[in-house]
Amino acid sequence: MLISSVREFMHQISARIRGDSWTRPTGGLLAGCHRRRRRYRMEALVHMDQMMNPKTGARFAVCPPCAPLPRARRRRAAMVLLSAVALASAAAAQEHFLDETSLRLPDYNDSSFDIEPGDIDGDGDLDLYISNYVPAGAKNFLLINDGDGFFSDETDTRMPGAPNEPSRDGSLGDIDGDGDIDLLVANVGYQNRLFVNDGSGYFAEESALRLPPADGLSFGAALGDVDGDGDIDIAVVNRDEQNRLLVNDGLGYFSDLTDSLLPAASNPSRAVAVGDVEGDGDLDLVIGNDARQNRLLINDGSGLFVDDSRRRMPALADTTYHIRIGDVSGDSLLDLFVANFARYSDDVRLLINTGAGAYRDETSWRIPSVPFFDEATDGAIGDVDGDGDFDLFVARYEQNSMYINVGAGVYVDSTETWLPEDISFSQGAAFSDVDGDHDLDLLVANSPQRNRLLINQYGAPDTTPPVLAACSHPPDTYDTLGPYAVTVTGFDNTLLLDADLLYRAGEEPTFDSLAMRPVGGSLFRGEIPGQAPGTVIRYYVEARDRPGNVARTPPGAPVETYDFEVLGGVGVEGEQQPAANPDGLLRLGQNCPNPFSQLTTINCSLPEDSPLPAIRVYNISGQLIRTIEASEAIPGRCRFEWDGRDEEGVRVACGLYLYVLDVHGDRQVRKAVFLRP
Repeated sequence: MLISSVREFMHQISARIRGDSWTRPTGGLLAGCHRRRRRYRMEALVHMDQMMNPKTGARFAVCPPCAPLPRARRRRAAMVLLSAVALASAAAAQEHFLDETSLRLPDYNDSSFDIEPGDIDGDGDLDLYISNYVPAGAKNFLLINDGDGFFSDETDTRMPGAPNEPSRDGSLGDIDGDGDIDLLVANVGYQNRLFVNDGSGYFAEESALRLPPADGLSFGAALGDVDGDGDIDIAVVNRDEQNRLLVNDGLGYFSDLTDSLLPAASNPSRAVAVGDVEGDGDLDLVIGNDARQNRLLINDGSGLFVDDSRRRMPALADTTYHIRIGDVSGDSLLDLFVANFARYSDDVRLLINTGAGAYRDETSWRIPSVPFFDEATDGAIGDVDGDGDFDLFVARYEQNSMYINVGAGVYVDSTETWLPEDISFSQGAAFSDVDGDHDLDLLVANSPQRNRLLINQYGAPDTTPPVLAACSHPPDTYDTLGPYAVTVTGFDNTLLLDADLLYRAGEEPTFDSLAMRPVGGSLFRGEIPGQAPGTVIRYYVEARDRPGNVARTPPGAPVETYDFEVLGGVGVEGEQQPAANPDGLLRLGQNCPNPFSQLTTINCSLPEDSPLPAIRVYNISGQLIRTIEASEAIPGRCRFEWDGRDEEGVRVACGLYLYVLDVHGDRQVRKAVFLRP
């Protein structure tokens, strides 16, 4: 390392002052080390007794042992020594991430491919789940934080009976809607696993009850509310078969609706990420493929995806290991970081969102180039230096890289000043404030070596508010029944971010506050209750991070707010009132209530001069269960009611159902969950 090299040089100077030897500069600045293939060393010149810094050309003559220096020359040598001390001090301060693995992590030689931070036991600090991959199967680890960033292995007590399987990815999220963090594990050649949290960080393995059977080569998974109903669905990418979309019934039980909602594709996929790339309030999918074009699947809002890669993505045949989503350019649009196998493509790509989810490859002028052979396996995006923009860590097979954002998404290579020397086979990475000091620490998953925990020593206090990117709003006039959904994309360093939806109906003097729920892909969702026709609703979103920094959208809130007027809603007697359709668009509303056990109501808006349609209800096998005629209609609007019975009048089984509206070829689909009374 740099420090040890400078210390070696200092010893030479000290030895000469003592009479052993003396080293003096012969040109350039005092320096004496350089990094070559991840190793710092002093380079001796064979033809002369000198030492050289190849970067600056500074050389140092090394005299053989001789008598002590005269007093006058000792002063000069002491000055050189003091300069070396200053250099050593500067070098010590430069490594802003300090490797404290041996102090803070259990001593395992891991085969890890993914590391996921999350507050698993609900005590306010961030714990870790580590996925290990060995073809014959390996034990994954659940590490619990003591509150100060020291971790203990509690896998056996908190996940009893968890099978040892080859795992490539783990995803944390509230699968069953009970307010705690559950766990999905993607396995290669084995059933994917779903572990349900009891609220205190103890898990039950319930895959057979909650997941469809599957034993594909699953390399990754992402959690997110893709169909906009408030619960978390699952996207799984496979190397050997069609990728899968599993839809949540609202209680944490999943149905495979791939054939209905995803475009058919046979690409061997390795990576998936979810995010609202268009800024329209729903979650889109980015798929990383093996030696093929990566894909961007655009969500229509109901969970039906269209492959729009040709129009929105660069035509690049990469072999992609991981994709990370974040606003690196600071324009409130979601950009993409792509980690690739460098033998077949560039090792990293930075794809910048140019608006409405269209991407341009701007890697060449935003990120310094690296050796072609040094492929990237993963990345982490976060503000490590506290200056308000997002920096970038790149995991590699050799020396990992740290890039500092100098503004607007332009990066400088700051590896030497931020990272210790470490030649590891890194496979995964995550930023996380593990020690609770309000800055980002670094977690690195290695295979087949020990994982690493690097503690941030930069010392910059976290005074940066969360980033609120795209916020979707109801239209200026809302012609459907409540509730009225509002979503916002929010980022923060600490990973512990709360968002509230504050609204005021009519002439109410104060704002009511509703907690927004994280629904995956950094998206938060809240619902304003239905209001009487003619009511004007004003609202804004407020987000807070753990240090107490606050962000609001719109920025001038609460003086400045978003607003809309209800044209159709809940009447004064509580009766639902249909209203005219002001813009003439077809809209199929979400059934209310949902889930339901007796009767549910479905409202829709119709284009002008449309025939009165019927709604068709299907089970998850695609069988038509019921055709429902409108129970009430006015020009531009109609209402349907379903009592949970089929065409024969028999109550249907509990579970997930799809209802479909088709008008002039415009087909819209939503889902309803029926529960037995």
